[in-house]
Amino acid sequence: MLTPEQLAHCADDIINLYSQLEEEIVRDIARRIAKTGTMTDTGIWQAQHMQELGTLHSEVLSSVAKYSDKTESELKKLFEDAGVTATEYDNEIYRQNGLNPKSLKVSDVQMQLLEAGYKKTQGNLSNLTLTTAVSSQTSFINACSLAELKASSGAFTPQQAIADAIKQVAQDGAYVIYPSGHRDRLDVAVRRNVMTGIGQTTGQICLSNAQELGCDLMEITAHAGARPSHAAWQGQIVSLSGQRGYLSLSDIGYGTGDGFKGWNCRHDWYPYFEGSSRMYSVKDIKELNAKNIEYPDGSMHTLYEAEQQQRAFERKIRATKRTLAACDEALNNLSDEELLQKLEKNFSHYSVKLKRQESELNSFCKRTGLLKDNSRSQAYGFGRSTAQKAVWRNKKQKISAAANSAIRNTGRVLEFNGKASFCIDIEGYNKNVTNGLSSASKNVAKLGSKDGLEHLILVDLSTGAYAYSEKGNDVSVGFDEFRNFIKEHPNQKFAFVHNHNTDGYFSETDMRTLLTTDNIEMFVAVRIDGIIYVAEKTQAAPNYALFDRLFPDEISELNLQYKNGIITAGERTRKREEIIVDGLLKKFTKGLIEIE
Repeated sequence: MLTPEQLAHCADDIINLYSQLEEEIVRDIARRIAKTGTMTDTGIWQAQHMQELGTLHSEVLSSVAKYSDKTESELKKLFEDAGVTATEYDNEIYRQNGLNPKSLKVSDVQMQLLEAGYKKTQGNLSNLTLTTAVSSQTSFINACSLAELKASSGAFTPQQAIADAIKQVAQDGAYVIYPSGHRDRLDVAVRRNVMTGIGQTTGQICLSNAQELGCDLMEITAHAGARPSHAAWQGQIVSLSGQRGYLSLSDIGYGTGDGFKGWNCRHDWYPYFEGSSRMYSVKDIKELNAKNIEYPDGSMHTLYEAEQQQRAFERKIRATKRTLAACDEALNNLSDEELLQKLEKNFSHYSVKLKRQESELNSFCKRTGLLKDNSRSQAYGFGRSTAQKAVWRNKKQKISAAANSAIRNTGRVLEFNGKASFCIDIEGYNKNVTNGLSSASKNVAKLGSKDGLEHLILVDLSTGAYAYSEKGNDVSVGFDEFRNFIKEHPNQKFAFVHNHNTDGYFSETDMRTLLTTDNIEMFVAVRIDGIIYVAEKTQAAPNYALFDRLFPDEISELNLQYKNGIITAGERTRKREEIIVDGLLKKFTKGLIEIE
C-alpha cells in the first residue's frame, strides 16, 4: 500500500523536470516573436516569422528529447521504490496472519507488472510530450497572426501588438494534445500520467499478491479532500470475489477512469482479514468529509473544496511566473526602444501582481490550515533568471535574530542580520577551510536577503576555495548545472553552503542532496538572520524515492495519529518531514550543529 500523501507527491520530481521543458518552450517562442521585429513592413515581418516557425518545431523536439532522457531513469527508480514500499507494507500484514509472501524482487509476476506499468507510463509521457512541438507551432502562429491583425487594424501600435503576443504565449504555456483532440497543460498531463501510472501499477501488484495468497478482502485507504464520488467508498472493505456484505470491484469503479485507481486517484488498498481491527471507523470517515474548513469570508467548506480553491490560486501564480519569464526573455532580445518600454512596464505590473497572488495564497493557507505545495506554484526557471528583477515585497513576518534562535520551521520570512558573524569553526578543518566556509555563509546570506532567492556556494574542503556558485529560485537551489559540475569533479570533496530566507533548518531535499551525492561531505544551511545549521555526512544513505521506508514505525504512528483525528493533514505532512530529516541526521551524519 502507498499512502494518499505518497501518491500525491510521487510525481513532484518528474514535474520539476517537465516544468523546465515548459520554461524553455515559452522562452523560445517569446524570443522568436521579439526577433521578428516590429512589423514596419508586413511582408518582411511575415517572412521572418515563417522562417522562425521552420526552426521552432525541430528545436522543441530537441528539447523534448533532452528532458525525456532525463526523466526515463528518474521514472524507473520511482516505480521501483514505489513497488517495494507498497509490497513491504502488505507483506507485513500477511506475515502477521501466518502467510509467507514473496518480496517484490523475487516474484516474477510482480516484477513483470512493475515493468509493464513503467513502460506504459514512460510511453504515454513520450507520446504526449512529443505533441508539444506541434502545439508550440500553433501558439507561435496564433500569437503572430493576432499581432498582425491588431497592428493592421490601426487600433494598436505594432509594439503594443507584439507585447500582447508575448503575453499570450506565456499564458498559453506548453500544452499536450491527446488523440481525441483534447488539450491539457503540460504539467497537468504529466502529473496525471505519473500519479495514475504509479497508483495503477502498485494496485495491480497488491491485487496479484492477494490472489496468490488467497486473500479475498481488501481495505481501501481514506483521506480528507477525496472527490465526492470516491468519498462514498473510501475506508471500506471490498471483496475481490464479490462476497455479499462487502463492496464489489464494480461498486468502487475499479478499471474505470473515474473510479478506484483511475485518473489522479490517491486511494490504495491493502489486505484485510476477518476479525482484524479496521483502520477507519465510521466517525473517522464522517470527519474526513465534514465541512470544517473556514474560508477568510467565514463560510465553511470541505477539504476537497478548499484544496480545489488552493489549486486555482496556484494555477494563477504559475501563469504569472510564465508571463514574467517570457517578458524577461523578450527584453534580452530586443533593440526597439518603444517595445522595450512596454515590456518593462508589463514586467513591473506582473511582478507586483505575483506578490499579491502569493500573499493571497499564503493568507488562504494560513486561514484554512492547508499546507503550501510549492511544486504546484513553481514555474521552473522563474526564480533563477527573473525573480531578482521582480519586486520582492513579501516580508510580511519579520522577527529578530534573538527570537529566531528559539524558533524554527514556522515558515516565517527573516531579515538580514548585519551584526551576525556568520562564522563557522568546525573541528578537523584547517583555517583556510573554516575561513572559506564562513565567507561563503555570509555571502549567500547577503545575496538571499537582497533578492529573496536561494544561493549556493560549493567550498572545497581541502583548500577552502570557492569551487562553484549558483543562483536558485525562492525555494531551492542545486539544479542541473550543479549536478554536472559534481559529476565532472568526482575526486574532490565539497561543502554545500546555501541560504534560507525563512526560519527552517534542513529540508528532506537538503538531506537527499547531502546523503546521496558522493562528493558532498558537509551541508550548511545559513539563515539570513545569522543562525547556521551544519551537518557532516558519516555514511551515504540509500537513494530511495521515499525515505519513509527507513522509519516505518515512526511513519506508521504518525499516520495512526492522523487517522484518529489527533493531527490534521497539514500537521502530518510537517511532522513527516521532521521525522525524515531528524532520522537521517541521526543515522547518517554526526548530528545537527546549530551556530548562533
